[in-house]
Amino acid sequence: MADRRVLLLAAALGGACGAPAQEQPPPKTAHKPPEVSALEKVDHDVQRVKEISELDRSNVEKQVKIGEMEKKIADLQAKLDAAVKTSAPKEPEGQKRENNVESTGGNKVRVRLSGELVFTPGSARITRAGRKVLSDVAKVLKDTPHKRIEVAGHSDSTPIGKKYEDNWQLSSERARRVVAYLHSEGVDGKHMIAAGYADTEPVEQGTSEDANRKNRRVEIYIEPQ
Repeated sequence: MADRRVLLLAAALGGACGAPAQEQPPPKTAHKPPEVSALEKVDHDVQRVKEISELDRSNVEKQVKIGEMEKKIADLQAKLDAAVKTSAPKEPEGQKRENNVESTGGNKVRVRLSGELVFTPGSARITRAGRKVLSDVAKVLKDTPHKRIEVAGHSDSTPIGKKYEDNWQLSSERARRVVAYLHSEGVDGKHMIAAGYADTEPVEQGTSEDANRKNRRVEIYIEPQ
């Protein structure tokens, strides 16, 4: 009887306790990025401030250089314009001067002289009036540091005579003669070039006498340092 009570007690205890509990895995935690120390954040901010300061300084330097170049262009244009006005024949009032000086963009100044002023008709020989105006232009150029000077010869579309094969040869020879004359007047020849464009770049369309006169010209492009 006592053994039976022991068995019943054991059974009761087993039913109350149940099966032993299984161990549960620890809960997963979200991955956290490594924390940035306060010192690292300060270093990053300082570096960013330096980068912005360098960019601002670079922009300021560029603006200063642009301003300096604009002043050089304006000064050169004024000096060359005065030289051309003084030495070239006076032109009628109220119309655009055929002998003129302009800023063309790209940090260049252009001196435009009519073919009738600088050359004898159908020839590359420089006239007395042409030598006078080119001498005054040379006085300005030889005192102006420059990167490049291009002398461009232009003609009209009228067929040329027997002395030159075509307008390409005539316009090229005219440009070469002007370069040689400027050099003889003291302009450094290391950065000068001559180019002939024949009738490919007219300033006025058509073949009228007025259009042909305007298209026969020599142009001097100066790019200062």
